[in-house]
Amino acid sequence: MATKRVSKNNLEKREVVEWIEGTGGGVPTRALKNFQWEREWKVLGAQIRYWWRNRVAITKSPALQLRVTGEGGHPRFGEVEDVLFDQILFLRAKKKKISRQWIQASAHELAHAELDEDDFSASDMWLAHFMDRYGLSLRRTTNLTKLSDDELTARAVHFLAYLS
Repeated sequence: MATKRVSKNNLEKREVVEWIEGTGGGVPTRALKNFQWEREWKVLGAQIRYWWRNRVAITKSPALQLRVTGEGGHPRFGEVEDVLFDQILFLRAKKKKISRQWIQASAHELAHAELDEDDFSASDMWLAHFMDRYGLSLRRTTNLTKLSDDELTARAVHFLAYLS
């Protein structure tokens, strides 16, 4: 049965990088024997070479963190999203209503106009992630003073029926 890989924090990765720089003579493959066999770490040679290539980021990131900061996926259309977010803030400042459909249509137009991207679809999943990335939410108007008396009493009756 294959042994399970164990995650290493940045402190342990730094230890490997420092060993390569010092004792290893700048050759990352020499660290495999030291850390895998002598120290019995469950680590692959590919991992050690990856840590060596990213040694600058590893030394700059917090010691007890497992991942390097700034790594990971980034939005494909970042500049379109930035322009769209600015438009949304501008319209919200003017007290204009913004809907999910408007955001999708505007994003599609911006991607086509700015980047000549025809394959950008502005799907519901993209919209949900966009709103999550920028901390946007669309809320219903809950001001009950705008409702008529008949509507208010009907809602109150339905709510009391729900409670009982």
